[in-house]
Amino acid sequence: MEIERQSELMGATVSGIDLSGPLDKATCQSLKTALLTHHLLCFRGQSLTPLQFADAGRLFGKLQVQLLSDYRLPDVQEVTVISNYNKMTTGKPHVRATNWHTDDSYFAQPAMATMLLAKALPTKGCRTEFINTHAVFDALPEHLRQRIEGCRAVHKYQSRRAKAPVAVRTPEEEVATPDVS
Repeated sequence: MEIERQSELMGATVSGIDLSGPLDKATCQSLKTALLTHHLLCFRGQSLTPLQFADAGRLFGKLQVQLLSDYRLPDVQEVTVISNYNKMTTGKPHVRATNWHTDDSYFAQPAMATMLLAKALPTKGCRTEFINTHAVFDALPEHLRQRIEGCRAVHKYQSRRAKAPVAVRTPEEEVATPDVS
């Protein structure tokens, strides 16, 4: 296995590994360390079934089930399908999460990471970008750090600042996601 750093701020490409089967403890520990060090890992050329994808996620810890039950796979509840055709539309393409966002920050205990596995992508567009919030905070001038020290923010499923529509939650999903600070 090789782990190649992609930039000074974050990101590494992992090669020489097949996530479709079990991995030994040393390899698992190396991957966990790499994620904590680089904040973003890219495994190219992986052809995984939904169950294999969930098992690969378990290498890093307990999986969090997606809030919206309509998007979960029936046989592997921990895997969610993100598509431009979904129940928010009337048959027309609609891309979810097109603006900058933090995944699942509206949970009292959000997941430590998000995993994506591309199965089909358009020929142009489709950029997914990431940011190292640790580096952003570390780069803040001291006077701004002092100003925000101790401040809290309320995270909610549907923010008034949202730039795109979000899927409607069931009553059970609403109960599961009260606003959190």
